[in-house]
Amino acid sequence: MLFKYLITAFIFLSGNQSFLSIKMNAHALHLSNFEIREDAGQSMMNLRLRVFQDDCRDAIKNARLSAVPIANETFLTDQQAAIETYFQTYLQLKFDDNPAIFTLIQSNAEADIYEFTFSFSPPGQWKKMAIRADYFMELFDDQSNIGMVVFKEIKQFFRFTAGQKNVEFVY
Repeated sequence: MLFKYLITAFIFLSGNQSFLSIKMNAHALHLSNFEIREDAGQSMMNLRLRVFQDDCRDAIKNARLSAVPIANETFLTDQQAAIETYFQTYLQLKFDDNPAIFTLIQSNAEADIYEFTFSFSPPGQWKKMAIRADYFMELFDDQSNIGMVVFKEIKQFFRFTAGQKNVEFVY
């Protein structure tokens, strides 16, 4: 134990602490995933989104939707409107060129992840769906958003990056 104290004292007295400080990101991966799923017989569709908590808080703060620091424990309830506004801006859905407006209906925190469920009403008949998913890309150059769309029992996967923010497909 005495040896540990002597080493610590030597480091601080010598002023050389550089080998103790290691620059680490909160996490090394900037990734999210979302799922859009048709529920047969339902007029509404859901979009389920999973993101890292720190990235989401940074994005809301960066967009100046909230200038007040919010504790993680109350972020989801205190910032519900800001979360909804942010994702309506950076995660856009269009059906035959008509934008879908979605509403945040549920949010949960688990470990380092926020999970959001949004609900929206697509038009009755549509042929083309376009998705723009560039959320968090204003913060991280290496952000990837993985999307899955399940419609009429057809499952499709898409990857959105800074170079590929949009996807369009026809059913």
